[in-house]
Amino acid sequence: MLQIHTLRFQFSLAIFMLVLLLVLSSGFSLYTLNRQQAENILSQLSARLQLSAQNLAMQSNNYIENQPTNKMGYQRDRKLYLQDMKGHMENFDHVTMAFMENQFPASLTGLSKQVDMNLPAHVNQQVNELEDYWISFRHNIDKALGANPDMPDLLEAARFIMKNGNHLEMLTSELAITLAQQIEQGRQRLLIVNYVLIICTILSAIIILFWFLTVVLRPLKITALAFNETSLGIFGQQIPITGRHEIAKLAQAYNQLSNRLQGFFRLSSKLQQGSNLEETLSFVAEEFPALIPLDWMAVLFTDHQNNICIECSFADGKKEHRSLTCFPLRHTFLEEAIKTDKLIHISDLEKKLANNKQNYGFLRLLADIKRRDVLFLPVVQHSPIPAVLVFASRQANTYQAEHIELLNNIGHLITHSFGRTLSFVERGRLADIGQFASGIAHEIRSPLSTINMALGYIQKQDLNEPSQRRLKLAAGESKRVELLLGDILLYAKPLQLHPEKTALKILIQKVIMQSNQQDKKIVAEFDATKVFIKADPARLEQVFINLQNNALDETEIGKVVTWRLSQLTTCFIDIEIHNYGKVIENDLIPRLFEPFFTTKSRGTGLGLGIVKRIVDAHDGEITVTSSEKEGTRFIVRLPRL
Repeated sequence: MLQIHTLRFQFSLAIFMLVLLLVLSSGFSLYTLNRQQAENILSQLSARLQLSAQNLAMQSNNYIENQPTNKMGYQRDRKLYLQDMKGHMENFDHVTMAFMENQFPASLTGLSKQVDMNLPAHVNQQVNELEDYWISFRHNIDKALGANPDMPDLLEAARFIMKNGNHLEMLTSELAITLAQQIEQGRQRLLIVNYVLIICTILSAIIILFWFLTVVLRPLKITALAFNETSLGIFGQQIPITGRHEIAKLAQAYNQLSNRLQGFFRLSSKLQQGSNLEETLSFVAEEFPALIPLDWMAVLFTDHQNNICIECSFADGKKEHRSLTCFPLRHTFLEEAIKTDKLIHISDLEKKLANNKQNYGFLRLLADIKRRDVLFLPVVQHSPIPAVLVFASRQANTYQAEHIELLNNIGHLITHSFGRTLSFVERGRLADIGQFASGIAHEIRSPLSTINMALGYIQKQDLNEPSQRRLKLAAGESKRVELLLGDILLYAKPLQLHPEKTALKILIQKVIMQSNQQDKKIVAEFDATKVFIKADPARLEQVFINLQNNALDETEIGKVVTWRLSQLTTCFIDIEIHNYGKVIENDLIPRLFEPFFTTKSRGTGLGLGIVKRIVDAHDGEITVTSSEKEGTRFIVRLPRL
């Protein structure tokens, strides 16, 4: 369908009008030239008639005044005068016949083809009068010459011409004057039309130029200035939209882009500032509708029982007050989102649930609250706890490709910001746990010391063997509780470092020598180069002892635990401890450094947490990989001196 409001159509119409005017002007100019050529021919032919009439009269007058006196003179005049008279008469015949038929052959005009003319009625009337008079005039000349062609009466013919030739001259003169007037009037009309066409062409060009300046260039200039200001970081401004053409659509797209950029950066700023989960979600619920359609959103956290729970939700920008609701995670779209770390879109929830028999508890909850279109945005990479952000709308097929593309483009920033917020939340939670645990540890230590003193006193008594075994068991458990309390206090209290220049290889060799497991071999694969770092050697020794003990505990008798140093860059060095013990499952690796999490039957669950705190305090990082083929590797990356 033709879109008359588009610039394409308007440009095409403007160009068509200009071309049409130019074609009309050119065609009219050609027509004017052809007409002028034809009118010149008419003027020349009328002049020929007038000249022939004058020549007939002039030659007749000369013949009368210079009549031949002898026969020889007559024969000479007969040949010359009669031949000239016949020529003028034939010319009159041809020209008057052409005027009568309005067809002027090439033999008359000297052109390459015949010229056809439509003479006006009053000109045709004069031509008819001239033709009638000429027929009579010619007949009388022939009559005066006589019937004998060898002895024509030239004197009588000359006398007739002199007597009646004035009227012939008058008729030819009147025809010439009329044709001249007609030609001049035609020229004036053609000139006026030509002026009108030129003026119309100029006016059309001016109108098109004005239209181009106001409708095209001016909005383009405004849009270019707006884009330039946007490139300088000025967001939120709007361009006036006039019309429905492509530039108006460009302005509309810019306004949408400007609003989205403003909302995006405002949201980004608030996300960067947010340290409270509810406050951060409130920011998103408030700002996100400017970017994508949104009337319900929530954040869901996974737990250790392979469930996922709604932590906080907002409907139409307002927080919902609901009790903690959890759903099975396995074989759901939420699990798929977390595993693939990719955005998942369900465009029609009712249709999806109708075609799927699985028990999607969370999706059914969304269906119960009348949400039809759903987006799952996983928060995995930068979050201490796998989570999913959920965006939903009441209408099916609300989220189009542009919304999906937008979320894919800004998803990294959103998940990073949410991960940062969740890290703050998790740190706050762990700080609360640590503070609580520290208080409990201090409270337990006093009665525990009393119990140890009592057990020490009882051990000095003379007891039977079963009592001694029970007493020894109680003392061992008391010792274990005391060590646990020590770990809790070490994890909970602020970590203070005393960094100094430390020879890394010497420190690791010292740790290796402290091993008391003679049935398992420890190998250090170091080169001769000395490596120095700035660290607290006592704290770092604690890290290496913990990692070495864990590796030895998981290594079978006769197997090897290997230490390696890798200088990958000039800024960092990797310390690796490697064993081929029991493989750590991939879903457990992210939880290894959580406090109180352990895979050992008698572990406290704080050792690796303390290790990570010490490594983080040294501006380093620790990573874990484990597989059946490659074994288990703990890699500590520390900055070099």
